[in-house]
Amino acid sequence: MPYYAHIRQDENGETFYQTVAEHLTGTAALCREFAADFGAEADGDLMGLAHDLGKCTDAFQKRLLEGGPVVDHTTAGMLTCIKMKPPRAPPVTTADFWMSEI
Repeated sequence: MPYYAHIRQDENGETFYQTVAEHLTGTAALCREFAADFGAEADGDLMGLAHDLGKCTDAFQKRLLEGGPVVDHTTAGMLTCIKMKPPRAPPVTTADFWMSEI
């Protein structure tokens, strides 16, 4: 069964289905191009490929194809990016910020 990312109808009422694979590869190409401006092509590619991985779930497909309940489809991609490329620096805490001002 293919997983779909988007469904649209044109002005003639014809329905078009975009698969998740088509959507992610297209988005990855755009993200790679945008990220090239600051030397982060590989990061852009990864984020583009991962951003909608959560659409490959039965719950999201039910939402898209049958009008089911809203589901979180973004967290899976974020967690995949973190797992594949952990952040370089630890998160800055409020205490760190205030201590830097002293």
